[in-house]
Amino acid sequence: MEAVDLTVVADVSGNRFRPWNVHTDLPAAAASVESDLQQIASLLRPTDRVRVLGVDTYTHQIVPLQPRDELPSIRTLTAGGMASLHDTLIAALVQPVEPGRRHIVIAQTKGTDTISAVDAAAVRDVAARSDALLHLVAMSTEFVTESRLRGFQCREMGFCQPMGRFWQPFARTSLQPDGLTLTPAGQLLADAARLTGGAFHVTQLINEPTLAGTFRRAFDDFRNSYVLQYTPRGVRRPGWHEIAVTVPGLPASDIRARRGYAVEAPASEANRERASPDSRRLESLITAYEKRDFAAVGTGLAATTDAAGLIHDFREAGNPWPAHPRREAVFVLELAEAALFSRRQNDRDAAAELLARFHPLIRHPLEPDAFERYWLWAEVAIAQGLIRSAFAEPLVAHALSRFPDEPRFVLAHAIVADQAWAIGRVAGDSRLSTSRRPPDDHIKRVIQRYSAAMAFSETAAEARVRLAWFLHRLGNHTSARSHLDAIPDETGLDATMRYVHRLVRGHVLAAAGRTDAALEAHRQALALAPHAQSARAAVMNGLLRAGDRRGAEQMAELIQTDREGVDPWWSYIQGDFRLYPAALSRLREMAK
Repeated sequence: MEAVDLTVVADVSGNRFRPWNVHTDLPAAAASVESDLQQIASLLRPTDRVRVLGVDTYTHQIVPLQPRDELPSIRTLTAGGMASLHDTLIAALVQPVEPGRRHIVIAQTKGTDTISAVDAAAVRDVAARSDALLHLVAMSTEFVTESRLRGFQCREMGFCQPMGRFWQPFARTSLQPDGLTLTPAGQLLADAARLTGGAFHVTQLINEPTLAGTFRRAFDDFRNSYVLQYTPRGVRRPGWHEIAVTVPGLPASDIRARRGYAVEAPASEANRERASPDSRRLESLITAYEKRDFAAVGTGLAATTDAAGLIHDFREAGNPWPAHPRREAVFVLELAEAALFSRRQNDRDAAAELLARFHPLIRHPLEPDAFERYWLWAEVAIAQGLIRSAFAEPLVAHALSRFPDEPRFVLAHAIVADQAWAIGRVAGDSRLSTSRRPPDDHIKRVIQRYSAAMAFSETAAEARVRLAWFLHRLGNHTSARSHLDAIPDETGLDATMRYVHRLVRGHVLAAAGRTDAALEAHRQALALAPHAQSARAAVMNGLLRAGDRRGAEQMAELIQTDREGVDPWWSYIQGDFRLYPAALSRLREMAK
């Protein structure tokens, strides 16, 4: 029997008719959810996993997906009082399902939705194409009690207007006033459950359904169910396919089964004919990616002469890994990187559009997660590597809107501003260069952004090194040195930035006339990267200032004859792009 991922949807919304001074008892609500969860967990196996979502003003995740044996205690909840039932059901139904696992959703409802962005019909449409098995459990007694409260308040207390807020939310109820029969909206939700093979459970006589009891029955049914496999013949593959399951020997049987499945259409033959010959590399790239032959993928992308055509074909064909949407998202980054460094504007435009299209697609349905964080970091790293501030600024702003306290994004915000006044001319952008001083507002912006990055221990040292170099270029050598002196050690710097730290320190000391100290700092940089031209040139100049002409000549000879190694300084202006391979490698592992 396949392992199960169970999503429990608990209705923790308040009574919309409550008096202003009667609030939701959050500890009691937490205790109720905790009790239900423990009962349900006792029915699961060690390989099964559970998550808990809350129906409230906002859909929120109370417990993230995790193994049964690692469930935390639910001590308290947050509640705004209204009910986003439909939104929460859709968030549960669209959760990705890993191969070899089944997804069951057991959802509790007080029978009312007051603030969702979608209606019950949308829930039904999503359910029809969901991989989940949905069971809805009506809290009939609580629905009737809350409904009667309004009449009592109005009749006996004169509170006929909403007491908890200044406006009355529009209510879409699933139950009739008796709490036993369904409204039209409730019928749509019941259809949604049936389309997945589940059901809507309401009170029968005096027996009110519970989360644990409903799950016990659903789990028993699931364990006794069958997986039918077949190969369709004589039908068009793309589109929606209805399925009817019957048992000829038992025509009166009550059968619960999925009603169909959908297959996305591939690119049309006409589009394939229009595709450029070079973009037909797509199939071989996808095959190499499936085999995790990333070297072959890199070689293929580097040899592409029509990146825009390749991206066009990729978009037309759809996700080549429907069961692995994260793999598609990572592949998109690699496609976009190759196109963004192209000299052709249409390649770069196609890549920018592709990345923007995936911003909403990589989002977790509930809240920002680790995959989105790494994906955006990789995207921002690529943008820094281009040294085009106008392109990078909105990408960094988007990343910060999703993760405002991510240190690398805060630092990237400073770097892309700093890049606008880069060393020399910037890849076709002549707005700012070292030939003139940048505007005062630009200087202030760069300093403020680097200062913000200093507030995080992860980026404080690098932010100080970069700000020191910026100030040094402005001629403010004293302030530059104070930032370098404020770095206690180099533990917060990677190999590249340790080299840059020593190199920049040497330049700042040289500007202050401290020749010997500057030469020592530059020699330390050269020891970290023995073939680096920037350190050799700095040492050569230091030797010449110190009067060691012969030593300077020997270093000059090395500069002209030794072409080995890579100079870390070359990657400095590209910010986090030096870390892009590490981010990409992590994403590939997360997308397996």
